[in-house]
Amino acid sequence: MTNLEKVKIEDYTANGQEINVNANIPVPSTVTYESGEKQLSIYVIDELSIKSNIETFSFTVKNKPELLNFELNPNNVISSQDVHIEGDINDLDKTKKVFAYCKFDVDSEKQKIAEFVSDTTAHKINFDAKVPTYDSIGKKSFKVWATDVENADAPDDAKTIEFEVITKPTVEFEETAKRIYSASDVMEIKGNVKATTEVTLHFYIDGILHEGSIESVKQGTLFQGFKITDKIGFGKHKIFVTVVDKNGIESDPSAEYEFQVNNGPELYDVARTPDKIKVGEEITITGYVEDVDSGDEITIIVMIGILEGRKTTIKSEGKRKEFNIIIKTSKENGLGWKLISVSAIDKNGKKSSVKELSVQIEDNSIESNTENDKEKDKTPEPNDNSKTKKIVIPVGISLGAILVIVIVIVIVLVVIKKKKNSNSDIVSDNEAYMNNNP
Repeated sequence: MTNLEKVKIEDYTANGQEINVNANIPVPSTVTYESGEKQLSIYVIDELSIKSNIETFSFTVKNKPELLNFELNPNNVISSQDVHIEGDINDLDKTKKVFAYCKFDVDSEKQKIAEFVSDTTAHKINFDAKVPTYDSIGKKSFKVWATDVENADAPDDAKTIEFEVITKPTVEFEETAKRIYSASDVMEIKGNVKATTEVTLHFYIDGILHEGSIESVKQGTLFQGFKITDKIGFGKHKIFVTVVDKNGIESDPSAEYEFQVNNGPELYDVARTPDKIKVGEEITITGYVEDVDSGDEITIIVMIGILEGRKTTIKSEGKRKEFNIIIKTSKENGLGWKLISVSAIDKNGKKSSVKELSVQIEDNSIESNTENDKEKDKTPEPNDNSKTKKIVIPVGISLGAILVIVIVIVIVLVVIKKKKNSNSDIVSDNEAYMNNNP
């Protein structure tokens, strides 16, 4: 070898005949690919130290690339789709160009999956290969190999990897009759699923995968309930579904349908002041209204009995909002205890529950008559210098005077009667005296 020490191969006995020499000559570890082309010189010397002619050969040291940890991801694939190939190629030579190829077991062209310059370290392979069209499902295989010869065919020792061809699941989604939903409503999902395994049903709202996915949906007729959550905001949306089988294969999207989320308003802490009023006075209705649909228009309606008292419209902020409504009563509301009904409705017709209160309405004429009487009692006395004075005698004093007069009359009558009786007695005595003294 050039610039190397000579190496004894073997001793032979000629015996005047031609000898075929077949020997393995070890290559020193100092000879590598990057050291370039080397030369091997061979000659024969006899026991008399007579040297034969020298034969020289050129050679280059090359290490064979080694395939490590190669696999297909996923291991279950669909015809005509891409599959990811991963692995490592290790080559002990430096600065050597290496090519890697794969070929599926059907009549298909080989595919180059890598090309790099070796540096004695493992080279990572990540490649998306195209799976050919298979006429049937089941176990299949493909080969992988690495070489320093570009476009080389698969050698006999190429690495073989098995995989399985499967069918892609399908899903059909029927359009729902209901189009307007509120939070916590359930949308009925109807349709059909075809798959070789159980599948997971995925819901896509406006193209985004929603968290309400349902696992273990059996193939065949599909019937599921999808709950509308607060995360699906107010307004119009689109929904489609897919299914994913146990092999991780997802179906194509179903047909897409529109629906609308409209959360109705709700009333809280509704009250009225005062609880007793007169016709023509004002009553105040207070409370809170909430609609999680921010920007929605809400109309609050107050009814007194069967008559509408007042409407007021506010814009939702997605949280509770205070309201204050003042209503002036009239004779049309009637008298007595009346029912006050308070409700809210949004612009899409969603209504809240009705809050009921009561109020007593009185006739304001009762108070007016009383006030008139009080005004009469407050009439001022006439002035002392008036030409004519009106004497006002209290009723108690008048009755007393009459009683006194009656008593006086009775006494006078009694006295007169007694006096008359006394005179009669005197006349009788005089007549008796005259008769006795003629």
